[in-house]
Parts: sequence; C-alpha cells; structure tokens
Amino acid sequence: MSLLAWNCRGLDNPRTIRFLKEITQNHNPSIIFLSETLSKLNKIEEVCRSLHFAGWWGIEAQGHSGGLALLWKNEGGCTILDVSKQYIEFEVENSQVGRWRYTGFYGCPERDRRRESWAILRDLAGRSTLPRCVIGDFNDMLFVDEKRGGRLHPRSLLAGFGETVASCGLTDLGYKGEKFMWEKSRGNQGWIQERLDRGLANNLW
Repeated sequence: MSLLAWNCRGLDNPRTIRFLKEITQNHNPSIIFLSETLSKLNKIEEVCRSLHFAGWWGIEAQGHSGGLALLWKNEGGCTILDVSKQYIEFEVENSQVGRWRYTGFYGCPERDRRRESWAILRDLAGRSTLPRCVIGDFNDMLFVDEKRGGRLHPRSLLAGFGETVASCGLTDLGYKGEKFMWEKSRGNQGWIQERLDRGLANNLW
C-alpha cells in the first residue's frame, strides 16, 4: 500500500490532471490526499472517476482558496473519522498491516494562525493509540535549513512546531529528491524556497 499527498494548487489545470494520471500509473498509490484543490465537489468526483479510484471524500474550496480531497482504491477499507478545512482523518484496514490512522493535513497558511494548526495536531494525536501517520502541507518548518533565501524563519515558529510534533509522539519521515517543495520569485534576487510538505508518523506506524 502506497500513499500520495500533494498540494496541487488547483484541479482545473490540465497539467495537474496529467501529473496525477502519470504518477498513478507509475507508482500505483492506494490513497491520494490533495490539498488546495481550489474546486467544488463535482470536480473532485470527476478526478476520482478519471483515475479509476473506488471512492472519494472532499471539502469544497472557500472562494479562491483551500479545498481538500481524499481518493482511495479498493485495497483495504477506508472509514472517514473526522473532517475540517484543515484535515481529513480516516482509518485504514489492510489485511497485511491491520488497522491504522491516516491524517491528510493542510496547515493554516497565515502565520498568526499557526497555533491553531498545532492545537489541531495535538487534539488528533490524543484520539487514538493506533499506528498513525500525518502527511500533507503543514505550512510550517522544523529547522532553519528548511528555508533558502529571504529572512530567517522566526525561531518561535520553528520551536512551536517542533514542540508540537514531539508532544504528539511523531517523527519526521524524511524525503528523497527535491528538498524545497514551495518557492516564489524564481530567477530573481528575492528567490525563496521552503520545505512545507512532509510526512510524520508515530513509532507504531
């Protein structure tokens, strides 16, 4: 069973759909979580059908921002447990690994709302003792070197997110390939890159 989480920044872009079809063919993910779909539910359903997935759940975008989608195949059962504008949490049951929890997460993008994201993570961590992973766009960083260019990220935010991850009993799963998944002003003197996407999991998972 493999997972895909991606801040797709809109499902109306044909290149986004081509990428989803390509990665589905090449890597055969069992579960796909998408943040910032910027779309209505009918578009999520259309994407689910085009990828030949068995089921889906979505949170509509508000205006020109937000929106979440969860797509799953027939492998194992997926039970939706809770949803909000920031996450979709569900339980997965698989014959090979048993029951576990997966949270597709989208952190509050505004700096003055980061504490809301941290509070949500702490609340979710206390709801179950099952193996669990949390994957998505956290809009937050753990270390100074996860940003390149621009001003240094506030240490108070680094510390707050790090303390939250530790208190939830989660560990960063690391990455392969490109470190920085978000950027702006590419090619200019003010080019900024950040690592905002990550996977976290408890020891049981």
